[in-house]
Amino acid sequence: MAWCIANDLDFEGAKVFLPERFPFLEHTPLFDYRNNLEMQQQVLPPYVLDSVKHISNLPGRRFIKAHLPFRLLPQKIQDGSTKAKFVSDHSGVMFSSSGKPRKPTLTFFSSNTKT
Repeated sequence: MAWCIANDLDFEGAKVFLPERFPFLEHTPLFDYRNNLEMQQQVLPPYVLDSVKHISNLPGRRFIKAHLPFRLLPQKIQDGSTKAKFVSDHSGVMFSSSGKPRKPTLTFFSSNTKT
């Protein structure tokens, strides 16, 4: 939904497979597919084989997903020289920390200045 809103409801562009247009930053560093590829002789898409390179080659604004803490994100995001939007759903965290389900909340954060 965030991608569609930011791209003027481009439903044709939204037909592109979600992981290709909105990839996980840490996908490749977390998983090593080399052994599986050798055994199964299959070809994986670039957003799986090298997610960081795939993201750097995306045209225009990039939409990425990450589970990294802020201090591990690229320096340009940390120092505010690049604009970033942060969307988080804290419902899982609230459930695990309090033991009671609460109404899900979305937090929006936009940073383009030094903090």
